[in-house]
Amino acid sequence: MKRYIFLFIILLVVTTANAETVTLKSGKVLKGRLIERTNDYIKFDAGSGILNIRYRMMIPEDAERFRADNYREAPSQTHPASDTLKKKTTQGVLSDMPQDIYALLESKIAPRDFVFEKTGFLPDDYRQVIKELRDIPSNRPLLNIAKAYYYLNEDEAAIATALKAAKADPKSAEAFFTLGFISWGNGKLANAIQYYKKAVQLNPDLAYGQIGDIYRSMDRCEEALNFYAEFRNTHLGEHKGTFGVYHSMGRCATMLGQFDQALEYFIKCLELNPDYAQAHIDLGYGFRLINLYDKSVQAFDRGLELDRNNYYALKGLGDSYYDLDQIEKALWAYQKAVAIHPDIELLSRLVKTLARQGKFEKCLDYLDQAEVLEPLNPAIFQGKGRYLLYLERFDEAKKNYQKALDIYRYQGELEKVVLLKQTIQAVEKIQRRNPKPRISR
Repeated sequence: MKRYIFLFIILLVVTTANAETVTLKSGKVLKGRLIERTNDYIKFDAGSGILNIRYRMMIPEDAERFRADNYREAPSQTHPASDTLKKKTTQGVLSDMPQDIYALLESKIAPRDFVFEKTGFLPDDYRQVIKELRDIPSNRPLLNIAKAYYYLNEDEAAIATALKAAKADPKSAEAFFTLGFISWGNGKLANAIQYYKKAVQLNPDLAYGQIGDIYRSMDRCEEALNFYAEFRNTHLGEHKGTFGVYHSMGRCATMLGQFDQALEYFIKCLELNPDYAQAHIDLGYGFRLINLYDKSVQAFDRGLELDRNNYYALKGLGDSYYDLDQIEKALWAYQKAVAIHPDIELLSRLVKTLARQGKFEKCLDYLDQAEVLEPLNPAIFQGKGRYLLYLERFDEAKKNYQKALDIYRYQGELEKVVLLKQTIQAVEKIQRRNPKPRISR
């Protein structure tokens, strides 16, 4: 027996010798391996899974310690148009993203937060672009300058420059597309729709999807469907963008509760473009809405064949398997989805599914991940208390119930406070009858 204890101690020392620790503001200490640092968070392997831990969740000392190592190279002082910027990116995130800043500006304009967070391009890079292009008498540089201003949050300059480009060439669909995007980013949705509609008149390929997205964001799906019907009658025929129009119509119909009509639109979209992964995924969700879970599984499977790490496809597939009572398959899908993007809703479903199988230790592992995401969510501690109680780890169960009780008290949820007091008292009674505690994990 002593030999086993000695071996266990050696193993523990070996596995923790190089471990990092992160202390959260909630008081929880995580041990594990640092994988990556970014400007906003670290990726941390805590043993139960990869966690994205934001600096604001850490105690100030740890946040400063990790930030101090988050070094970014200063931007190049010279920036010829033919050069490719050296930049650090998250591996795999930008596999299809243009590597040159000019190529980025020539491509379809990307959201501001995406560009700064994912590409590594810094504000000085965009100021250099403006400086280099300002004196070139052509419409294309004007649009790139407008986009650079947009990325610098200088929205008035961005709009003014794009308007100058549109005035110089009134038939430039891209100028009106750029005006639409900048207006959308500024929250001026009515202006964005008008600019995008002008872009569509000049080039039907360019902006019909964006118009539908804005209408949906404004909860004006009827108008979106009317626009698409008019667009389809005016522009499409053999138009190569037809499948995208049907896809957008399907999404609008779904939001209006017209589920059968939505399925027709998605199926029509896939007839025109069978390899459109997102349409297969939306079709899967459409089948779920009318309780056709077998068909939803087929649609999600096809979507994953085309986009194997699609979070929403894995999440929908897990839900469909769960509803079909195929619990092992549901667990597989949920665990893959959580590895891509751990969120509270999905972690809750995963914990619920594991609990059905009596895998309470695993439930606790995933609740640890949930606690990192929402350290003041009382339901997480309540869930931990429940599963620790099932494992007869009474002292730990009481501690977690007490944490939940304290948070509910602070939130003024007095009924839940009373209920948890009664729960803790019941645990103490059980503990007195069975005083021998189980070994903690």
